Amino acid sequence: MGSHSDPILVPIKETCRLLGIGPTTVFKLIKNKRLEAVKIAPKATRITMRSIRAIAGEVA
Repeated sequence: MGSHSDPILVPIKETCRLLGIGPTTVFKLIKNKRLEAVKIAPKATRITMRSIRAIAGEVA
């Protein structure tokens, strides 16, 4: 993470991989406003890379 070619929005599955957590935890973090989610379609949610980095920084 950290290169200029990183995507701005990341799918849930990739968020899980990047943070080493499961989808249930990702959705809990979204609900608790710790991850910033963007709905791009009715069944397509993306997470901002900025919020992923913020969470990763908290546990590093």
